[in-house]
Amino acid sequence: MIKGHFASSTEGFARVTVGRGGALEKGHHHHLTLFVRVRGVFSRVGSFLAAACTGMPAWQVLVLILGLSFVNAIADTAGDAAAPGAVAGSTFRVLILGNSLSFVNDGTYQVVANLVSQQFPDTALEAVQIAQTGEFLSDHLNKAGTPGTYEYAALSAESVEKWDYVILQEESEQVALGGGDALGTRDAIAGLAKLADARGARAVGVVLTWAWQDGTNDKLPSFEDMQDKVNAGYMDLIQDLQKDMSVPLFLAPVGLAWQAVHSILVQEAIEETLGSSERDAAGLGNPAASAQPFSQALLTAICNHSSEAPAAAPDVGRRDALAAPAAAPMQPSAALEQKPSADGPEVTVPATFSGIPVRQDLLLPAQSASGSDDKRDTGTDDNVDICKEGTYPAGWDTFKQMYSDDYHPSEQGTYLEGLIIASAMTGCRMKGNPYGRNLEAKWVSFLQLLSDAVVFQTTSPAFPQQLWVPEGASCKLR
Repeated sequence: MIKGHFASSTEGFARVTVGRGGALEKGHHHHLTLFVRVRGVFSRVGSFLAAACTGMPAWQVLVLILGLSFVNAIADTAGDAAAPGAVAGSTFRVLILGNSLSFVNDGTYQVVANLVSQQFPDTALEAVQIAQTGEFLSDHLNKAGTPGTYEYAALSAESVEKWDYVILQEESEQVALGGGDALGTRDAIAGLAKLADARGARAVGVVLTWAWQDGTNDKLPSFEDMQDKVNAGYMDLIQDLQKDMSVPLFLAPVGLAWQAVHSILVQEAIEETLGSSERDAAGLGNPAASAQPFSQALLTAICNHSSEAPAAAPDVGRRDALAAPAAAPMQPSAALEQKPSADGPEVTVPATFSGIPVRQDLLLPAQSASGSDDKRDTGTDDNVDICKEGTYPAGWDTFKQMYSDDYHPSEQGTYLEGLIIASAMTGCRMKGNPYGRNLEAKWVSFLQLLSDAVVFQTTSPAFPQQLWVPEGASCKLR
């Protein structure tokens, strides 16, 4: 008797098991399991063929299976002729590990997924985000070694998941404070990068985060003071790690965009002799802020502004910060939130934390180029100049409106974060507003121009641009 079983999905590998009892050797049962790659309509055809196999000789079953494989191979070959830079016939997968700086406003992963999918419409794309409030990268690393967590299901040796890119987002203070905090972040990035490499990651990105609106304490008394330390810490940290890692590392310079807006507005306020009360209300209370090395370098790179004294290249040396002993990493809490991965290790921790899902997924199928044209370059305003406050979407309040509170990004800030991650990951200037973020056209244009300026105009020697867009990089996924 012949038994056929065909397990399939819309895209991936299907398993066909054929069993025959007593035909080849008396008293023995023989099972042949074949893995056939299927996609789209072929999964339905394969299911039909397997159902029809009942009662057929084994050799006929094999002929049908091999025929299906041959037809599907032809389809794959045809798919390889897709647009340059596209990854035809496969799903491009991105994993983001972070905290509330990433999951607010429905999640940075949604912005990244939609932007990259719009740029490469012929490629199916899946973005996964694992994040909860107050989580450090050291927490993610600890949980990646703890069975029952989402991180373990996504990155452990037992995981069945593969990733093209892994993006890491840390708390801003960790790197800015230096010492054991910065060293703990360094070790966590190194450990997570090694796990990502083992799961097939082409590269690992680290988000250079933004400072708090008014700094955080006496050591970091203002936005500019804190942002300068965040910049220097991350740049030195990644340059240091690149020497030892087999998987490529890059920065997504999101914090530089926050600083660019702040620096430009402070400079404009000085030139227009804006009153101190107005500056304070707009979060621009420190007139000397634009004289900081990173601020001057940004003003020169983005707006071709030159001060009386040439802007010195920022000093990214932070060896003192990396020399202190590491603080003991935080242990995962019993109340953490997770959810199982299909066919992977079981996840046993709660699925939500404070009502917010810990693991969030978005799968965007491949679309024809014509289908994506309707939403390219839409919802924009050409009358925007990121170097002139008068064209800013919220005038003097633009900087403050990039925050929802003293720490977290607003909708505008989350969109900017996603823009810069997507551009640093692909080397592409993003196009249009790909989905409903409820942003005004002026904001969309402003944030896109700002992202492009920070990613593509911050060149050496003032900035180590090779950390986010290597020289000669082209717009592509892989």
